[in-house]
Amino acid sequence: MMQNFPRNTIANQLIASFSPEEIDRRNEYASLLNSQSRYKEAFVVANETIKNSEVSGYTKGIAQALLVVSTSLFTESEYNCALEHCTKAIEHFIQAEDIEGEALALYYKGNCYFALDNYEEALRNYQFALLKANEIGNKTLSGKALNGIGSTFHERGDFASALGYFQKSIELNEELEDKIVVAGYSINLGNVYAANGNYAKAYECYSRSLQIFEESGDTVSSGDCANNIGLLYYRQGNYSEALNCFLKGIKLWREIKDNRREAISLHNIANIYSETGEFDKTLEYFFLALSIEEKISDRHGEADTLQAIGNTYFKQKNHTSALDFTNRSLTISKQIGNKNSEAKALSNLGSILAATGDYETALYTIQSGLELYKKIHNKSGEAECLRDIGKFHILNGSCESAFPYLKKALQLAEELQSKSLSSQIHQQFTAAYTLAENYRLALEHSELSASIERQLFSKENSERINQLQAIYELETARHESEIHRLKTIELAEANRLLIDLNRQKSDFLTIASHDLKNPLSNVTMLSKLLRKEADHLTAAEVADFASDIQVITERMFRLVKKFLDINALEAGKITPVFTETDITALIQELIHSFRPISKTKSIQIIFNEGQEHIKTVVDETMLTEVIDNLVSNALKYSPREKKVEIRLEKKPTGFLVAVQDEGPGISETDKQRLFKSFARLSALPTAGEDSSGLGLFITKKMVELLGGTIYCESTEGNGATFVVEIETEK
Repeated sequence: MMQNFPRNTIANQLIASFSPEEIDRRNEYASLLNSQSRYKEAFVVANETIKNSEVSGYTKGIAQALLVVSTSLFTESEYNCALEHCTKAIEHFIQAEDIEGEALALYYKGNCYFALDNYEEALRNYQFALLKANEIGNKTLSGKALNGIGSTFHERGDFASALGYFQKSIELNEELEDKIVVAGYSINLGNVYAANGNYAKAYECYSRSLQIFEESGDTVSSGDCANNIGLLYYRQGNYSEALNCFLKGIKLWREIKDNRREAISLHNIANIYSETGEFDKTLEYFFLALSIEEKISDRHGEADTLQAIGNTYFKQKNHTSALDFTNRSLTISKQIGNKNSEAKALSNLGSILAATGDYETALYTIQSGLELYKKIHNKSGEAECLRDIGKFHILNGSCESAFPYLKKALQLAEELQSKSLSSQIHQQFTAAYTLAENYRLALEHSELSASIERQLFSKENSERINQLQAIYELETARHESEIHRLKTIELAEANRLLIDLNRQKSDFLTIASHDLKNPLSNVTMLSKLLRKEADHLTAAEVADFASDIQVITERMFRLVKKFLDINALEAGKITPVFTETDITALIQELIHSFRPISKTKSIQIIFNEGQEHIKTVVDETMLTEVIDNLVSNALKYSPREKKVEIRLEKKPTGFLVAVQDEGPGISETDKQRLFKSFARLSALPTAGEDSSGLGLFITKKMVELLGGTIYCESTEGNGATFVVEIETEK
């Protein structure tokens, strides 16, 4: 999910005003990252560019960056967030009078609605995108919009319309000689041909696409083609070859962690076992597919699988479960506007109702499914409904009424080259002619059905299926073993982190109790003494007592503030507020505030500030605390009568601050834990000053929030130099 993206990263960077040309280059770079599947990086760069564009007042740059962010979100299935950014992008493109950008954003908005199963809005945005693309003569974008429209009609079950739009999109891209795009659109075209039973045309489309994808090294698209070819084998009754294609697909999808495609392959395998009558295995694979679809919110897949589970229970004569799962599928199909899935659910529901004896309702339901199939030009579904209506008439003892439906069903099944469906229809003919006492024709159809069944379930075919299943189970076992191994590693790492957190908690409590105990005791003691002896003390003595209490409480306040700062930093509650700041003047003021401390230890503070004041955009409060911590540490660990040197330098992309002392230096061991929380170093403050071990940890966190880095240069016995480098320009 997109919550893994570092949404606060933009707050961690300094915002600069760039030229439109520079912003365009940054947006191009972000788009390139997206094309390389580096979505998180693209997200970060684009978010930064949005802020840069806002500072620069470059509306087109904002629009382009918003579109990149939308695309990144879309890839992480954050469809609603993607839609929101896409809508904003369109508004900015219109403001910038960028018709091409507006058209592209409309297309992506259509994709968002498509993913959210809102086909009406998807279609509307694709059509608007097509109008805009045609207006400016952008054939590539027109092709995308046409393909989007075709995909929407396909999902709605309007195959005739889908076919026309897919063909137009392919023709456009053939003119552009874009082979990869043509290959992708050809898969969609093949899907429509397959749905209409034109398997020869479908195979031609898939094979053409497969060759192009294999030549280009696109394994995902090659896998999609192989899966579609497997479906063609399945529909023609070649189950062993179909299973081989699907099992290869599962292996690939698991390797690349493509859950949606894995669910599709599992569903397809379940269909094969359903055809072979192995219903336990059928349900096993269907429920595996359903669990994935529910997890990733794939409502199309969920509707199809619920329906298939219902049909399997029907075959097992479990009518209660069959009705439950089929009705659930029908509800989802209507919600998402999938006419094909809705027709299938009605067809199955009719069969279930007939089996329960409710023939009147069953016939009405199945006829509703038939009309819907005719409307969306789904010949396969139409044939199945005609078969079932014929079956109903036979059950009612009216064989003469059954024959017209069965004849039409057989004609469609043979046109579709569906051996399995043809066999089922021949069986119904056998029952009808037996009822009509025409035993010659009954025997003829029975032999035709048996002949087809022998082709479908030959010994060789069955053995091949069993062999492939054994291979799959072995691969699955290996896969699950690897998952277990990884989970064990993850658990060990989680335990290590928990131990570390508990250690930090213990350190925190130890340090807090230790560092607060003595000051509190002293305050308590001084307060009691002041109260007891108040009548005997002079005004000067009372003032001394008050001064001592003030010093101690200020010490406690500083310590508590550090604890609070750590908590806020770890919780991500501290974000920079960038303003124009005079860095030179800031350091000068800090040096002045340190005069009393430096005077006490006779330490000279030297500031090498250069000739000109350095001014830039930075969080003044945060930078002040960073430099304050470094100078305070330098004074704390410096012996008497030494010097602390502060150096400020302007860099090509920002500035550098270095604080150098003449203290004991830092050992190699201490360097390893220098910036960790509660890290107390071997060297001790030279005048007994307090040290919580938190200052450098807080400093590092704040430097990172400012978009900079901090490091230490030191050798034991020769002092230490802490260097902060902050970039203000990218």
